[in-house]
Amino acid sequence: MTKTSNPDNWNHFASYLKQELAAVSLWPDFPPFAETTLVNPH
Repeated sequence: MTKTSNPDNWNHFASYLKQELAAVSLWPDFPPFAETTLVNPH
């Protein structure tokens, strides 16, 4: 059995997501929404 490191696992997962989500369109209004979710600790 071959052991893989966490960076290897994350790289594999990121590659998988990139491949699976390649055809998904992005919502143009999502970035403004996402910015409203940022937490300001002060």
